[in-house]
Amino acid sequence: MAKHRHRYLKEKNPPSLAMAILYVSLPARIREQLVGDLVEEFGNDKLQKYGALKARLWFWRQSVRSSCLYLWKGKGDVMALFLSLVIFFGVSLVTGYASGGVEQFVNLASLTIVLVPAIVLGMGATSFQALKDSIKLAFTDQANIHTETANQAALFFRVTARHCLWMGIYGVVFGWIGMLLFMNEPTDFQIARSLGVSLLTLLYGIGFQAVFYTAEQRLIGKYMAS
Repeated sequence: MAKHRHRYLKEKNPPSLAMAILYVSLPARIREQLVGDLVEEFGNDKLQKYGALKARLWFWRQSVRSSCLYLWKGKGDVMALFLSLVIFFGVSLVTGYASGGVEQFVNLASLTIVLVPAIVLGMGATSFQALKDSIKLAFTDQANIHTETANQAALFFRVTARHCLWMGIYGVVFGWIGMLLFMNEPTDFQIARSLGVSLLTLLYGIGFQAVFYTAEQRLIGKYMAS
């Protein structure tokens, strides 16, 4: 009995996750009024007219639409960066799938060779604080940021981007050395594996160079442009 009552009450209320999305994404000055209007329309109109399922779907549509609208208006540059990264990695996944399977393009060793040294060298050229600032400034809007802070964050991205490419080239040379070492007793599998891993490392290096370069340009355009 209690279970049925709980389900009934749940269906009579807007989806809690959709409500949470609204509260997180909407500006404080309009949040209470807009959410209140949607909840009132949900309970007084849509629920009676369409039933619980369609009313909840309606509320989800309004929630997503309103959230995207105000996120784009208030944080358009952050959304543009996020969207560009999603498109970049999405196209990469589709290309990998069309080429015979995404798993063929996933190699933890190659990823480690590119990313870990590049990030460490980026911190070496700046600081660990610059790493934290770069992430914060790239994906959030900060007011009253000191120019030197933004400059160090952008420098971290610039150095990291360059070293991603250099570590990719390093991986190619490393793989070719591996192929040469197998020349005494060559096998197709060993040569093909060394060549594939080396080229995959270069692919990672080029890809992550593009990602960090894009983040650097966002910081320059947002916080350092005159």
